[in-house]
Amino acid sequence: MQNGGVEDVERAGNKFFYFWFIGTLSAFTLLVISVCFFHSDSFSFDKIKPSRDFSFQATTSHSQKEIEALRSILSQPFTYLAERNDTYVFISEDQTQVIKFFKMKGMTPEYWLNYVPFPWLDKKRLRKIDERARVRQEFFGGLNIAFDHFRYQNALTFLHLFHTQYLKMKVRVIDAQGKPHEIPLDRVPFLLQKKAELLPDHITRLLSEDKREEAIRSLCQILELVKSSCQKGFAHANENIEIAYGFVEGRSIYIRSTYLPLDSSMKTSQGTLKEVFTVSKTIESWLQRKHPDLVSDFQEEVQDILSCLED
Repeated sequence: MQNGGVEDVERAGNKFFYFWFIGTLSAFTLLVISVCFFHSDSFSFDKIKPSRDFSFQATTSHSQKEIEALRSILSQPFTYLAERNDTYVFISEDQTQVIKFFKMKGMTPEYWLNYVPFPWLDKKRLRKIDERARVRQEFFGGLNIAFDHFRYQNALTFLHLFHTQYLKMKVRVIDAQGKPHEIPLDRVPFLLQKKAELLPDHITRLLSEDKREEAIRSLCQILELVKSSCQKGFAHANENIEIAYGFVEGRSIYIRSTYLPLDSSMKTSQGTLKEVFTVSKTIESWLQRKHPDLVSDFQEEVQDILSCLED
């Protein structure tokens, strides 16, 4: 009887554990399904709002004149233009400015990481928190440097990276589904930039207007931009030229303002020469695929530019 009683208890315990395991697994499965299939990827204020523990040290300040100019620009609505890996992009009604809001989720440690109850996961948990913080610091740090030292070449109008109380304005944005949102700008990081015509569109348009020489000059302007940024210690060589460069009011600009890495070796004549040459070969390769009839003329212009850098 005693053995039978023990066996009954063990069977009851095993049955309890079995049902507990099945119940937990089912709940977890339903949670995963709900996240995967019912989670909306649409734009929302919560996706661009920093967490309460967000912090970023920056020296960028704004004059009253800049704030008033911002107020004038943001008096119009902005409509959804694109979604990038790290930003939502909206374009102004007059088509002259874009505002970029940053996806804060990838830069903010998950809240639940602070409460993981398993000591053996501490190392991984802390590494995850540190990694998110590092990504945020590098991303916003690059933006801050670009705005302070390379604003004209990036066509940057305004940069806001941390919680403030002096803007006291909202912008109306219309998302991809046509839903309006009122965004309080003091509470979110954002970047305002002049709307540029991307390099492929710019060259194609000039050629369609029979402006071949102007197209070649535009490509050479990019090399001048690279030269100018090298002298400030920025590197370009690994960029995708189709999305990295554009044109505003007839001048070349660098669109992806946060992605220019700092490299002091670029400031040397040899470093600048090497960087300009590398970017020229990237443009040449692109021309071979898209506009092969421009290659020889472009090569001639590049030789002159490189010769001046060698002197």
